[in-house]
Amino acid sequence: MSFPRLLLLAILVATSSFAGTVAQYDWCLNINGVSGSANCNPYAFAAPADGSAFDTTFDPNTLGSIVVTLGPGTHTVLFYGDYDLVAGQNGSFNEFATIMGVPGTDEHYLVDDPSAGVFNNFSAATLGDVNNVPTFGPVGVCCDVAVAMGWVNYLVPVNTKAIFKFRVSETDPGSGFRILQEDGDTGAQIYFSQSLELKSTGIPGVPEPSQLLLVPAALGVLAVMRKRFTQPV
Repeated sequence: MSFPRLLLLAILVATSSFAGTVAQYDWCLNINGVSGSANCNPYAFAAPADGSAFDTTFDPNTLGSIVVTLGPGTHTVLFYGDYDLVAGQNGSFNEFATIMGVPGTDEHYLVDDPSAGVFNNFSAATLGDVNNVPTFGPVGVCCDVAVAMGWVNYLVPVNTKAIFKFRVSETDPGSGFRILQEDGDTGAQIYFSQSLELKSTGIPGVPEPSQLLLVPAALGVLAVMRKRFTQPV
């Protein structure tokens, strides 16, 4: 067999060995304390969450994103994910996690083996900003990985809506706070990231401040015109 064919075969084998390697064991949302069957697998998403771009199937899983839109007030919005990488090949107890970037205001996280009670902390919104599985251990030694992350008691201003977004992908977002989960034997990786966008909703019927400044000027022009056209001939 020629070298080019050997190279092509090697590429195909390497590609196929990582195709469909991500399996989802659990996912859940905690929106202001609500994290029951309405927001956990494999049930449909409940408002105000939009999971149309998120894969809720178990195996294989293509990851995706979840968007939660909320109005003014103090909100807690958390995501819980327990994913296994290449579990069919070497199990799920050879994974570790790396914290990348710095969490922003009111952003929190907890990464640990799911048997350590990560879900309980997620449900109680007591994350602690700790990564308890930072190093690789051989198969059968340690560890499985579960991730909880999001915002705790985030204040959305009046006349504003907040768009909270969680994303799980096989490619690094490249910037911002994110969490890398990796299979230590194969190098398979997934990234957990999140973002927040604030949008003004305004108050219907109330002019912007810049428009209010025009009112006195307009009244002044009208007064001058009235005086001009009412002068005696």
